[in-house]
Amino acid sequence: MISSSLKVLALCALLSLGHGQGPFDQPCDMNVFQSCAFTLGDYLGTSYTLLFNDYFLFDALYSKFVSAQSLTDVATMCNALTNFYTCLDPTFEQCLSPLGWVNQGKSPSQAFMNDGILRQYAFICGAGFSILNDPTSFSCIQTTYRNNYDALVNQTLRTYTTSVAYDPANACQYAATLQTSWAAILSNTTCFQNLREDVAKFFGCGAALEYTSAQFRHCMHQNTCAWAAQWTNVFKYLKNENGVTYLRIPPHPERDEDGELFQESEKWIPLKL
Repeated sequence: MISSSLKVLALCALLSLGHGQGPFDQPCDMNVFQSCAFTLGDYLGTSYTLLFNDYFLFDALYSKFVSAQSLTDVATMCNALTNFYTCLDPTFEQCLSPLGWVNQGKSPSQAFMNDGILRQYAFICGAGFSILNDPTSFSCIQTTYRNNYDALVNQTLRTYTTSVAYDPANACQYAATLQTSWAAILSNTTCFQNLREDVAKFFGCGAALEYTSAQFRHCMHQNTCAWAAQWTNVFKYLKNENGVTYLRIPPHPERDEDGELFQESEKWIPLKL
């Protein structure tokens, strides 16, 4: 377990180094990239040709996290990411930054999505990993992740993506809503029952904050995730009816079958135990 923890720390160091590099003095070596991506895809059980399209990377990492039998399995996932980054050195940023993804032919939205997902798991494998060291926290967070995919992804993450594409001027507001929503989802049910709601809030908020920072880094100046924060507005997003807890999804832009944008009304979705 010691070696696993060291590799998790190496992941954080590599990410910090990669995002701090200067101009693109080297292009992404696609032969190397494909070889590294093949190894990562093989571990995640997804073809490397699909891995960085749509939500394939999110779903593959999500599946590994929620199916982990212990923290050692989470460390193995984190080590796979560390090995992927190490494999790409020294053209780490040239391949994995938003501009690097665009240079590979990805759309800007897909580029920010890929970067956001990798940032999110850098948090889970860094500050979040320390939280998961507590077996009770690991159990409650993992269980809530596993049972609330629809709330985490379809109802909130996709809503955020649509909203910022339609209305980027208010991106920080949408980012804050995503953070608060994920904090509410993660702190509910099993984590609350096991007195781990504060760490769960931080975990959910931090994972959402890192995702949004890929595209709107400036929002991190006003949208923060303080440890054991007083989430005074969390009840704007939660209500209980007949023993079932519901999460509020605020009004947001959506597209109809013809691709036309319309304003989706507020709705409440049930969270699962």
